[in-house]
Amino acid sequence: MTHACETIFGWTLRGNVLSEPKTDRVHLCDSAKDSSIDDLLRAFRVEQAPESYFALIDEDQQAVDHFQKSYSRDVDGRYVVQLPKRNTSIALGCSRDQALRRYIQNRRALEK
Repeated sequence: MTHACETIFGWTLRGNVLSEPKTDRVHLCDSAKDSSIDDLLRAFRVEQAPESYFALIDEDQQAVDHFQKSYSRDVDGRYVVQLPKRNTSIALGCSRDQALRRYIQNRRALEK
């Protein structure tokens, strides 16, 4: 059953396109009434986030600094950046036994 709904973007149709069995095809119909691009953009406009929302935490700032210090461009124009290194080590805890069990489980699954 097909339904027509009026939205702020115009009329949309929902439902089955044909009564045939389902196939891998997708049907798409797009339509817009005559209106200026400003009217369309106004529907998608989002309020500006406060400046503090975009404040970088220390780790993000370190990443930005690293990029600015180490990037270059190759002959094709692509950016090349050195991989950053962390100064702090991450404590993994007592996860060796769990990791070993998971490894054995995965290995058995792949052998089947």
